[in-house]
Amino acid sequence: MKGLIYGALSVLLAGTIAVSTVRTASADTPIARLIPAEASLPGGDIPSSATHHIALTVQAAKLSQLVIRFPADITPPVSVQVTNQADELIETKVAIDQQKAVINFTHPVAMGTTLKVALKGVKRVTSANVVVYEVAARRTGDKGFVPIGSASVRAYGPAQ
Repeated sequence: MKGLIYGALSVLLAGTIAVSTVRTASADTPIARLIPAEASLPGGDIPSSATHHIALTVQAAKLSQLVIRFPADITPPVSVQVTNQADELIETKVAIDQQKAVINFTHPVAMGTTLKVALKGVKRVTSANVVVYEVAARRTGDKGFVPIGSASVRAYGPAQ
């Protein structure tokens, strides 16, 4: 009887290990994971503009681009700056229009890197206290973007 129990436990344990191994190697692993954002920061003594922060960790592939879509209740940022977890500036080329910012990384961003995106000079046109950005990424070598999720930023002060 003991042999039967130990045998069944061994098979169950081996099956669990095999399933875990398959899951970690799966193509379903997200490219990146958003990190809850900080509050917005005023752009100066008079809060006529603010800096909104979005942070994410690269998880499954080298990134070549990010796209951040703006909600209708803000004006586009004046500039976008990207740093890593050591607060070192990441070299990028950024294109900003009314609906989105496309961030092209000069060098692909490696797995395990935490990126901090600062959207500078944002103005709210409504009194909403939370601003929601849609974020998508492109892996090096891929043709399309993969949605990462929504980043919520708490905004303070009156609408501008």
